[in-house]
Amino acid sequence: MVETRESDAEKRSMLRPGGRPSENHVPTEAEFEANPDAAGGRALLEARLRRLTPAQVEAFREAVRRCYAGAPPPEPSGPDRTERR
Repeated sequence: MVETRESDAEKRSMLRPGGRPSENHVPTEAEFEANPDAAGGRALLEARLRRLTPAQVEAFREAVRRCYAGAPPPEPSGPDRTERR
């Protein structure tokens, strides 16, 4: 069994009034910033994004949008679009 230790900030961010965990709780930006692990992860992500080309950054952001939106990728448009008949 793998044990994990939650920080106090993590525990507080997962509790709703009354002290019970909320399954649907989405941390606020302030709660996120208070979590040292989340802040460290953000710093690591930002450092990695700085090493990418603008096209790679846009591809990454588009992939994230598709994951969270649950929508299919937009159809290509413009002169490089190939038509299937």
